[in-house]
Amino acid sequence: MATPGTNRWPGTEHLAGDASVLTLRVVLDEMTRRNLDTEVVLRDAGVSRFALHNPLGRLPRAMVASAVEHAAHLAQDEALHLHATARAQLGAFGAADFVVSMAPTIGAGFARVA
Repeated sequence: MATPGTNRWPGTEHLAGDASVLTLRVVLDEMTRRNLDTEVVLRDAGVSRFALHNPLGRLPRAMVASAVEHAAHLAQDEALHLHATARAQLGAFGAADFVVSMAPTIGAGFARVA
């Protein structure tokens, strides 16, 4: 459950750096497929829908993690991020999809984009 008065879920505060908006878009797409309310996730995490339109956009990693955790809670699916990624269409992660798909192994592909 979200901590009252904050936009973060417990356990995400320590995450430094930033993350691609594409990660959050893929999770929200899965929520839409399940007919779940995506607006409450965005609102509670403090993310504007406008921020998701830039495929090169970045958000604080803690903000993205908080939104994904909240989405998983609403979906009652602790592995929502995995299910969303598995159902994502090729290209959902931008250039990273291409880099990973051109690698000789999936591990090598992930190493290239990490």
